[in-house]
Amino acid sequence: MKITKIQIEKFSIPFTEPFQVAFGLITDSESWTVKVMTDEGVYGLGSAAPLGFVTGETMDTCYLVLKNACRGDDWA
Repeated sequence: MKITKIQIEKFSIPFTEPFQVAFGLITDSESWTVKVMTDEGVYGLGSAAPLGFVTGETMDTCYLVLKNACRGDDWA
């Protein structure tokens, strides 16, 4: 079995009701989904949901790490 493709997709889920934190109003949650596909039709899913105000990670920095980890030369 060999990895043939990796997709990284951004998505946002709106909260039913926003909530207030010290720095502002939170209305949604942004995340990344990673789908790894193989030549046998098997696939795996993962996600990353960085929270800058908690971990210091942002959607942009998280994407760079995901993109680097999913480089084709590592799995092709």
